[in-house]
Amino acid sequence: MIRAAVLALAFALAACQAPIESPVTIGGEAAAFDPRLPGLWYAVDGTGPEAFRTSVLIAPRAGTDRLDVLTGYAEPGSEPVATEDAWRRFGAFGATVRATRLLDRVVYVAERDPDVGHDYTTSRRKPGLILFTVAIDERGNLYLSGLSGDRIKKYGAGYGIHLIEESIEGDDTYRLLDATESELRTLLVALGPALFSEVWGPLHRVADDEAPLEVKGQSAP
Repeated sequence: MIRAAVLALAFALAACQAPIESPVTIGGEAAAFDPRLPGLWYAVDGTGPEAFRTSVLIAPRAGTDRLDVLTGYAEPGSEPVATEDAWRRFGAFGATVRATRLLDRVVYVAERDPDVGHDYTTSRRKPGLILFTVAIDERGNLYLSGLSGDRIKKYGAGYGIHLIEESIEGDDTYRLLDATESELRTLLVALGPALFSEVWGPLHRVADDEAPLEVKGQSAP
């Protein structure tokens, strides 16, 4: 089932689990983000009036090489009747995203903002970094690929990396790497694209003429 998170950010989640977060980045050189990313994207999981809906607004931050991302999600007809329902029923997440290049591969690093929308981080932790790659198919649909829990469990220990899993509300799981920057970079180099196999999408782009990113009396970002 598609859920939201960062790309969090906040992003879309798969299989009722939040994207894996890392306490460290992977180093590498700063890279330009794909110019097709800015805009409004949406996804619908299921059919009929009960289909779960996700929207992702991506906008360049003026004067920087970063993107601001706001993700909203909702189960139609639901109401936030209690705090514990917020994660499941509807809400939003915010994140700042930057791109880095390692071995001719662009990896995006999203940092969730705990003060924007719902912070699902367990109480004794602060939000980590969500690493993902981006692909846009021939139809213009957007796919985000996050770190694979299965591959980290299978290969991570050989590189000193372990996956911490903690239950959070809504029967979801918060997943955090126990890794140093060097260990994580080495694992990424060894496994390559196969390390990013938790796919969120497709996200469909809303045409600019249908939902212009502008407010009356204010110039577009």
